[in-house]
Amino acid sequence: MSEGVKGTNGRLPTGVAERHQFSSVSTALFLAVGIGIIEALALALGSELLLGLMGISSTSPMRVPAKQFLAVRALGAPAFVVSLALQGIFRGFKDTKTPVFCLGIGNFAAIFLFPLLMYYFGLGVSGAAISTVISQYLVAFSMMWYLNQRVMILPPRFEELQFGGYLKSGGFLIGRTLSVLFTMTLATSMAARQGAVAMAAHQICLQVWLAVSLLTDALAASAQVN
Repeated sequence: MSEGVKGTNGRLPTGVAERHQFSSVSTALFLAVGIGIIEALALALGSELLLGLMGISSTSPMRVPAKQFLAVRALGAPAFVVSLALQGIFRGFKDTKTPVFCLGIGNFAAIFLFPLLMYYFGLGVSGAAISTVISQYLVAFSMMWYLNQRVMILPPRFEELQFGGYLKSGGFLIGRTLSVLFTMTLATSMAARQGAVAMAAHQICLQVWLAVSLLTDALAASAQVN
């Protein structure tokens, strides 16, 4: 790719940055897209089963809005997983500013879209899901655009992808994540079985806890970069 913009002396013209090829970057993005598609299919096709496992019965007032939310929210699963992978890639490049900027674009878009779609257009929870999906694709595409300025996203050959190494090195992280998600999901399921009021109170408290706990994520990211 970079050969096409080099001058006769073999060097890049002034102001043109050479893009590098990293098989690890391509592998991470391919895995993220694959996992995101699997998640989307699971949410869309298995919503009835998932809601039942979470303790939301067919007679619960939460059943219909929850199913509507999942149906739309499933569309954003690939973008969400890809954006997580992209944040890790930029962190590996010791660049934490670009993800913050792109996340800011998505968050501000969501802040604008939530009241517009939920209340002005009267879409309710479906409007919340649509706003979330749009914001996540904005984040994913903006980070992908910035990454494309630095590296070649697609590998020259499919054989250069390192799926085995990623799955092996990421096994412990997957186990850690699953253990955390299991406890949080179990607590949510128990709250859902207590009714809509208890579930709403649980979600409010959970969001407050997440907001406070995520403040330390910046310290963790800076420690990894430094």
